[in-house]
Amino acid sequence: IWRSFSSQLLSEKNPSSQQTTTTNTKFRNLIVFDGDPTHDWCQIFENCELNDGSKIRVVQASWIQTSATVYADTGCLLTIQPIRESEVKVTRPASLTVKPDFVLVRNQ
Repeated sequence: IWRSFSSQLLSEKNPSSQQTTTTNTKFRNLIVFDGDPTHDWCQIFENCELNDGSKIRVVQASWIQTSATVYADTGCLLTIQPIRESEVKVTRPASLTVKPDFVLVRNQ
């Protein structure tokens, strides 16, 4: 399953063809449920992007630190106290509310 996901959706960004990032860059949220702080999912997805050019924002959290709410008009929103977050907008123990585009679940 992982190989299928990564080969279809992700392409490693070629460092020689990097262009200047603009403020119009699209981000897709990848929520990784892995409570082991020694696993660094932000680093794994650091230079990856989707086929449509969207960058991947990784938020790693434990099930215990996550609350889900579903709304009819906006869909699912997660309130998370992240272990790690690729945009470094949150410092622990602050929480973050995210609408996930992708979810990766690891055994804890």
